[in-house]
Amino acid sequence: SVPYPVLQVFDAPKGDAACIRRQRSNTPLQALVLLNETQFPQCAQALATRLLREGGDSDASRLNYGFALATSRQADAEELSILKEQLNQQRSRIADGEIDAEKLLGVDATTFKRLTGGSATEAAALMLVARTLLNLDETISK
Repeated sequence: SVPYPVLQVFDAPKGDAACIRRQRSNTPLQALVLLNETQFPQCAQALATRLLREGGDSDASRLNYGFALATSRQADAEELSILKEQLNQQRSRIADGEIDAEKLLGVDATTFKRLTGGSATEAAALMLVARTLLNLDETISK
């Protein structure tokens, strides 16, 4: 009847009693869990792979698609601009060797391409943007 510890951070009710409405809170501990718990980077990787596969060919279409998946609405021009800037920053960090795309994805580039058909470096950059999308307050609490 005790919920998974990560769910307790997000005020999940216990399984032995009825709960009409879950309490909402926003704490720093939740942000740490979303950034560091193993399953959340895996979720970001899955979202990035989905964006590569289903999001279209342009950065704008991929970012709009990801934003819509995370928030259930389209990104406005300012939000899209911020996401594009972040994507370009992550691409630069990967190109400069500051981030190892293969290590981030947990698989070498050849295997990633064989499994998904996409570029590992592009997926890694999108994964970092996907982490941002999944950590938006609008995504978490609305």
